[in-house]
Amino acid sequence: MIRVLVVGADNFVGRRLVEALNASDWAEPVIAGPIGVGSFVGVKAVVNCTVGEPKAILSTARALYRTLDAREGAPLRIVHLGSMTIYGAARGQVDEHAGPEGALGPYAAVQYAAEQLARSVGAVVLRAGVEYGPGAPAWGERVGRWLLAD
Repeated sequence: MIRVLVVGADNFVGRRLVEALNASDWAEPVIAGPIGVGSFVGVKAVVNCTVGEPKAILSTARALYRTLDAREGAPLRIVHLGSMTIYGAARGQVDEHAGPEGALGPYAAVQYAAEQLARSVGAVVLRAGVEYGPGAPAWGERVGRWLLAD
């Protein structure tokens, strides 16, 4: 079994990841506390699932990726969960090589900055589209409330 450090395990995406890793026969999730060099002892992979307020997204990314950059030892597999919001005003066909277009709002700008920090340590960046379902406040719960409203 490999140990996978999950940053952001307290949100709707991170909780699902921890559940999936627990159900696997190949991985053991390790829920991240405060980020420091000791966070990575015995860990083979890191997944950053931090979502929510822009300030938290950026401060977590800075702490995580600066610490990983300064870390010595065997390289780790790193996955960063980003957001499609970084595409900004892009139209038409957009792929993972596309960068931001037009002015970005505060959330998208922070997501883009966090993604650049992740790339600086060789992370694989996944840009989520619309997260929905139980515990997903933006698209699951909000849309549900709209549908139930008179």
